[in-house]
Amino acid sequence: MVTQNEQTQPWRTVTFAVSFYMVTSLVMVLVNKWTLNGIAVPMTFLWAQLLIAVILLYVSSWFGLLKLPVIQGDITYRLLPLIGVNVIGLTVNTLCLNYVDASFYQVARALVLPITVLLSYLLLSKSSSVMILVSCLIVCLGFFVGVATETHSTISTTTPLGIFYGIFSSFTTALHAIVIKRSLDVVQGATMDLVYYNNLLSAVALLPILILSGEHAKVYEMLWDSLDKSGTEGVYKEAASSNMAMRTFVIGALIT
Repeated sequence: MVTQNEQTQPWRTVTFAVSFYMVTSLVMVLVNKWTLNGIAVPMTFLWAQLLIAVILLYVSSWFGLLKLPVIQGDITYRLLPLIGVNVIGLTVNTLCLNYVDASFYQVARALVLPITVLLSYLLLSKSSSVMILVSCLIVCLGFFVGVATETHSTISTTTPLGIFYGIFSSFTTALHAIVIKRSLDVVQGATMDLVYYNNLLSAVALLPILILSGEHAKVYEMLWDSLDKSGTEGVYKEAASSNMAMRTFVIGALIT
């Protein structure tokens, strides 16, 4: 399953890429969980993250660090499967983290590896070595042991719905990796072009979900309450709570 280009990468580059991904993933999980504990608009938070990513790409292009592509209809159409999988996957990831403990999040999504191997075989005809299959077996055993331990714990806040979202998230994450492999051909292998298309179109596609979920009304209420300067004690307390939620939202979005 390793391409010729991946085989020629210096080990320092590979080590840095994997290490950087591990660190940022852990930071993302912890900060996202902290933010989700303080707000009631998880999909809006996800949309803000996508929007900030697009803004950062524009800033990078203004400084000449990269060149953003012009959005083309035919490319957009061919990337619709990627956008659909990305939006569903990000939504399920956010819901999973919202319903499980941060310490259990990676366990809930542990089936990414075996599902990726399975989908690679079914969709890309990529066979795996015996050692990889043994690794998948160990991961599956760890998943079931982790779920059994977590569900019987008296201090855990993890719910069965969170575990379901974790399994669903494992499938969408694995499928996302397969779809990205195919989508790179659509943009002639230009990785940053794909990143730009993916974030921009996903942010647009997520807007109807915000409206259908009713979060737009909650955001408006949160903004209105945080700006309300009325003199009653109850309103002051509500405004203080809204101010705290808004501060948490902004800090979490900027960090992640």
